[in-house]
Amino acid sequence: MACPTTSAARPLVTIQSVEGDMAIDGAAPSVPLPDVLRAPIRPDIVSFVHDNLSKNKRQPYAVSKRAGHQTSAESWSTGRAVSRVPRVPRVPGGGTHRAGQGAFGNMCRGGRMFAPTKVWRRWHRKINVNQRRFAVGSALASSAVLSLEWDFNGGMKFKLPFLRLSPFFYHSLGSMEALVLQSEADNVTHP
Repeated sequence: MACPTTSAARPLVTIQSVEGDMAIDGAAPSVPLPDVLRAPIRPDIVSFVHDNLSKNKRQPYAVSKRAGHQTSAESWSTGRAVSRVPRVPRVPGGGTHRAGQGAFGNMCRGGRMFAPTKVWRRWHRKINVNQRRFAVGSALASSAVLSLEWDFNGGMKFKLPFLRLSPFFYHSLGSMEALVLQSEADNVTHP
């Protein structure tokens, strides 16, 4: 079986200048579409890599080791018609509301939390270099598909500033697609 020609395997895109008018700029040079823009689109890999790489910026946090245990509470044992949770004994100042309150437990006011957080949690994630590279290529390839860009931007309900400012965006599209996108963006009215 014969190999496809370069023009069939890699479609040509037209390079437009920022100042040039796209409708009459017929003599613009054409180049083959970069291979990275034809990579397979895998949103599952892109989201997996993005989620795990974003975890590498976190800082460890934890509660104090002594939080919730800085009181001399003891259980009242059985026979008092109250639960056996440790309770605060007489407090300085006589019979305040704190006397007799439950302590230590995670269900008690002023008690420690359930499973206190520790700084030795696994905060960071290692991602394979090949997976990272594949995710970047897949994200770039999805930006070259007009329907995905249209869907991502909510149907172009408003003017996007990068349409006129970024020649790289037009470079990734065919000349007709870029012209349609530009005319649609010009015809949209603001709410």
